[in-house]
Amino acid sequence: MAKKKETRITQSSAKDNSKVTKLNVKGGDGLPDYQRFYTGKHLRFFFEYVQSESDLLTDRINIGQRDNTFKIVSDGKDIVGIEIAKTFSRLIMQHFNINNPVNAKNFNSVCESLFKYIAEHNEQPKIFEDITYTTYVNFILSSPNVVAARTRKLFLKSMLALHPFSKTFNLSSVVYKDSEAPIKDIDFDQFVEGKDYSDRVMMQMLGYVFYELEVWKKRYNQMLNVSPESLGENYIDVYSAKNETLRKLLTSGKEGHDQLFLNYLLQVKEARAGKEITRHNIQTNKIRKVSKTDAYQNIGGLKLFQDYSDYLHNKKWSGYEKSNKPKYHNYLNFKTDHLPVTLALYLIISTGNNQESILSIKRNYRGKAWYENYDVNLGIDEETPASLKEIRVVGYKNRCVTGVKAIPIRIPINSPIFEYMKLYDDIVDDPQRENFFAFDVDGIAKFYEKFCASFEILGDDNKPLTSIQTTRLRKTFAGHLLTQLVEDVENADDLVSKMREALNHQKFDTTLFSYILKTGMGNQVINTAIVALTSDMLEKAMEFQGDICEDQSRSTSNKEVYLCDCTDDTQPTHNLPIAEKCKKYDMCLGCERAEVYAMHLPNICYRVLQLEEIANENPLTFSGLLEDRRQIALDTINKFQIKHSRGVQVVEHAYFEASRAMKEGRPLLPPIIQFQ
Repeated sequence: MAKKKETRITQSSAKDNSKVTKLNVKGGDGLPDYQRFYTGKHLRFFFEYVQSESDLLTDRINIGQRDNTFKIVSDGKDIVGIEIAKTFSRLIMQHFNINNPVNAKNFNSVCESLFKYIAEHNEQPKIFEDITYTTYVNFILSSPNVVAARTRKLFLKSMLALHPFSKTFNLSSVVYKDSEAPIKDIDFDQFVEGKDYSDRVMMQMLGYVFYELEVWKKRYNQMLNVSPESLGENYIDVYSAKNETLRKLLTSGKEGHDQLFLNYLLQVKEARAGKEITRHNIQTNKIRKVSKTDAYQNIGGLKLFQDYSDYLHNKKWSGYEKSNKPKYHNYLNFKTDHLPVTLALYLIISTGNNQESILSIKRNYRGKAWYENYDVNLGIDEETPASLKEIRVVGYKNRCVTGVKAIPIRIPINSPIFEYMKLYDDIVDDPQRENFFAFDVDGIAKFYEKFCASFEILGDDNKPLTSIQTTRLRKTFAGHLLTQLVEDVENADDLVSKMREALNHQKFDTTLFSYILKTGMGNQVINTAIVALTSDMLEKAMEFQGDICEDQSRSTSNKEVYLCDCTDDTQPTHNLPIAEKCKKYDMCLGCERAEVYAMHLPNICYRVLQLEEIANENPLTFSGLLEDRRQIALDTINKFQIKHSRGVQVVEHAYFEASRAMKEGRPLLPPIIQFQ
């Protein structure tokens, strides 16, 4: 992945014309006084953990805002001491003052590696001046690869030149040779930006993950809902050659097999409730015995059982050989690790956290189950509206020198992540377990291989992946793209076919967006591209005219309407005639009186889906009367993603909620009736 020019670490002598307030210099080293974060024209860079939501800016990039990002002072002081950590922070601040960069992608990770290297390979220095030239040279030479060496070298050249003690250090002559990098110094969690999986690969992977999770959800719900009463005339009470229902279902092809499988799930339900099911009285063994009787020989005999057995086997991942057919029982009884491995993979991708921190997530917190552990740091409690509720789970990462570090992860309760985690928790049904994921972590690599063998994921070279390298995964918000993709597929092969078609067209079918949300592992900025507004629409000012607001700033004097809050409904700016008060609720987003908060996003996404339906049913009416409203709504969503502190996550989960409501026929808004 090529680095954008503006994100490269550079040093410039150009005059600084920014309006950023200059910090006072300290002593004789010429560096600014330390502050816990630096605010520049394009960014805010955090050296310590974020203390409150007010620390985050909505009009600039917030670098280091996430808890699992290495903080140069908060984390660094425990490795090299407070003086060295703050000196490097002040060097970075001076670099920002001089260069006014747009980004600073690798600063945190390079400092983390440098501090660990110093702690492991040097007599512990007390102050910055104790770090020798040789230490910096050896740090570069210990890089795991050429890209990492170049990144470290550029960073040190830029920073050390700003300090009177180290400004004479000449690092230009340091030459890195790939073969000299000692294996013990390689950090595989670092410098992966150039090796990340492409959008093409990520979307295939996510599509198949989503499909498998939906399969487990459907099967579990079928098991919960099945009963003798729900089966009706297809319920089999006794498996014998005289049972006409069994004979009918065995000879009715897939439709009959579907009903037999519901009877199978009824037995699974009984087993989970405590009834003993052995290999002798399990459904398939009974059917096998019946199919071998004389009464069945003239209608197919043992082949009837074999056909049903193949039907059950095909519910497993296709990467398993048919010689293993009997092993499908554990899979269909919710006793294998296919679900937790798939769910863990989904969490790695969706949260951006690494495999170690995801697999170590705890199940309970202070006596509460994970799904009741509301994120009190956001002021969330039982009274918070469901659309705004988030829970907080914690995983752990071993940071070698500094020991184990807690990695908190926020999960909205209206998100697919929460839904699938709750599904798995219900299936495991062990509320006292220590870790959320209850499976053999050592076997996860083999599951990745089976996943790739079952769901063919084409790499950028058009060759199938043979396994999944989790260090190459990128944080990808794409649940809304996949809800429709997996909705109507019959089986995994059908999904693979649809995915191939999408790849051939170089796009993924979606009613709301024509893009993929993406971000690199080392970059907290999410690069987005919304459905483009045409020049003609821009000339007509079809843009969101209101304000994007944080929840804590909401005023009780506002009037809550369908798509936003209105600050003054007597003086709208949309230029349409009104009586005493404006009731043109579909025009709100084009009015300067609008304030949009997180709670409004599900309704806005739902309105876009309603408009899409009209566009499909009556394109002429839509283009003449409603196209502007759709474009303004899309522009609102785009601006919310960019300006709100949690914009991308809120939009992702809002679309999920809206699309689910649309699918279930549960209206979030009245029908569109305004055509003036």
